[in-house]
Amino acid sequence: MPPITSEYFFFSDDGLMWFSTAHGLTSFDGSDIVYHSSLQQSNSLGLNKISAMAEDSQHNLYLAGQLGLYYFDRKAKQFFSIITGFTGNKQGATIYFPALFIDNDGKLFAGSVFHGLFIYDPSNKQTTHYNTDSSKPDNWEDGRLNTVISLAGHYKDSNKLWTGTGHGIYLFDKKEKRFSQRFEIISDIAHKHNPNFEDKRYIDVCRMDVANDSIIWFNSWAGGFAKYNTQTGKASIIFGRDALYKAKDLYYGYYIPRFIRLTEGKYLLGIYNGKTAIYDTRTNEAVYFNVTQNDYTEEETRYIGKDRKGNIWLLQRGFLYVAVPDNRRLQTIKVPNLTSYDFSKPKIRGVYFDTASQLFYCGFLSSAGVHVYDTNFIQLKVIPTSSIKNYYHFGSTIDTKITKDGSGRFWVTGWKNHVLLPGEKKFAPVEDKLPSLKWLGKEDQFSDITTTRSGNILIKRNNGIIYHINHTSLAADTIRCPDIKADAVEIKS
Repeated sequence: MPPITSEYFFFSDDGLMWFSTAHGLTSFDGSDIVYHSSLQQSNSLGLNKISAMAEDSQHNLYLAGQLGLYYFDRKAKQFFSIITGFTGNKQGATIYFPALFIDNDGKLFAGSVFHGLFIYDPSNKQTTHYNTDSSKPDNWEDGRLNTVISLAGHYKDSNKLWTGTGHGIYLFDKKEKRFSQRFEIISDIAHKHNPNFEDKRYIDVCRMDVANDSIIWFNSWAGGFAKYNTQTGKASIIFGRDALYKAKDLYYGYYIPRFIRLTEGKYLLGIYNGKTAIYDTRTNEAVYFNVTQNDYTEEETRYIGKDRKGNIWLLQRGFLYVAVPDNRRLQTIKVPNLTSYDFSKPKIRGVYFDTASQLFYCGFLSSAGVHVYDTNFIQLKVIPTSSIKNYYHFGSTIDTKITKDGSGRFWVTGWKNHVLLPGEKKFAPVEDKLPSLKWLGKEDQFSDITTTRSGNILIKRNNGIIYHINHTSLAADTIRCPDIKADAVEIKS
């Protein structure tokens, strides 16, 4: 990959990763890099330092560049500037946007540094501006009190928006167009290098995760990982504060640039000057680990994010890492030997996934029947078939392929052809259950079986002839393939 020039990544609905390079807006699909802007656009629009992105319902992108806010039409491959001025803006001074959010109505909310919140309505292409303090003039600038760093939707009310600022968390009412705040840090944050600790809102809120109607988890760049109760307005810094100031004369502790939710109650914390940690909110305990084999005291994490498929991406020390979930990774499942003999181990030969039950049905060579697994491939049961009594597979099965027809019957082919009727607990030879198909009872004559979209059965004989069996009438006919040189067998049903 080319050198990445920003510490922000975005994952669109179509699976692409978007980021900044010297060429500006760049995407990566897992194999190919595509540049969507020219070098001239990269420099003139500031696309080599994108700080935030958002995707609309048409899959086009809003971009917060180093020099302004833009809309990228992916189909037309064009960039459009979004006017974000306000009264008294000196000669259109550049506004920096660290946070973007699109609500259900398609409106774009853009949090800015120094200048509060901007709302862009694509229906009329108009932008409105709001300060966190409505009593201030429109051109009010304040790095802490009027900087909106993060945005998150309300758990229940779509007319409200949580805003993380340099001065705690505010709630923005879309209808009333105003901010309100009920936020107080109840943790002890007194320190000689923090002269404003008397103000219990003096903390930057970099990112928020709305866990439920009463709890928001958030991180502060140099203030640890924290919990905010929306009902009481109280915030507790629960991780990082104990080690935040390792000694009373140290200025810094754990820098936490980003975090993501792994599962309910567990968060992955990216720590700049420490090791990566998984924090359990139920036990209030953290587990530290090395992302790589290098035992760095400080891993210098700058980004953690999750794509649309659940993969976790992490930027450390100039390298981009990805963690693939277990359900997308090859895994080894030990199959027990269910026979009385140990000279032959069970080997999987055919798999059918039943969408109705969400179970895997597997045919085995040298086992006791069809093995049934759940979606985690944990074995639930074994449905018996017939055991074979020959020199190579004495006392075991030979089930090579398995399928299910439109009438709910499971079919297995191998040394013999078996069928499992709905409600029964054991496979039986086809000739015992379906007399009209007695001709399928010949041993070692068939090698493959599958189901058509209409639910009918296709079964292949060793000589290459394929038979089509209607699952309702059980009538069979022969499919004559031009490249098969064997004589077709006439079937009378």
